[in-house]
Formats: sequence, C-alpha cells, structure tokens
Amino acid sequence: IHKDKCGVPTKAKVIEVDKDTGRVMLEYVYGGLEVIGPNIIQEALLSKEQGDEGNGLWTFTKVLNHRTVENGKIEVEVLWDTGETSWEPLAVLRKDDPVTIASYAKDRKLLDQRGWKWARSLAKREKKLA
Repeated sequence: IHKDKCGVPTKAKVIEVDKDTGRVMLEYVYGGLEVIGPNIIQEALLSKEQGDEGNGLWTFTKVLNHRTVENGKIEVEVLWDTGETSWEPLAVLRKDDPVTIASYAKDRKLLDQRGWKWARSLAKREKKLA
C-alpha cells in the first residue's frame, strides 16, 4: 500500500524499475500509474520497521469477517501483515483493494446484500479470468 498523489493509501504493484536511477513505476489497483523515487519506498519500509503508523506501507493478508455498525455502515475485519487484526470501514478498503474485498463478498455470498452489490461486476470478471 502506498499513498497516491492525493494522499490516499492505495494498494499498488511495482511494474517497472529503472536500474540506473532506482525510480519505480507503480500501478494502482484502480488503474492509475505513478513513478516514484527510491527514497520514498525506503522511507516507507523504514517507517514500517519502526512501527510508525503514519507513513508506512500497510498490507492486509486476509479478510476475516464483517459487521454492520450503529450508523448502518459496514466494517471489515482484516489480518495485517504484522499479524494484528483491526476493523476498518468497508468504504476505505473497497477503494484500496476492491478485488480482494469483492472476492470475500463472493465467497461469503454477500453479492445480493445491501452494501455489497457493487462487488458483483468484479466477481463476474474474476470468473472470466479463471
């Protein structure tokens, strides 16, 4: 996860590295591209090692559960790569990693329920790719 140009934490994949400059091209899950310098990745990794929650790279390894809270919003329980778990708003994780969240919704048969219908289109695409 890397904060995109707008400062929003977003899951990204490294698709190219310039060996001469160390610059890295990231592809975000929503389709955007960004070239960043090697210092940004190094700072994020150091931040993560030092336990700084402000600037690190966070990744979750699994969606464990979901719940509806008092205001009717949905939260998702995730297992982070640190081994910790936390409840996060579905709206945030849906933006950061919609494919993983849609896969969870499909596996749990949530695609027809309020708050999860958006995941139908991604679940259909997953069938075509399989």
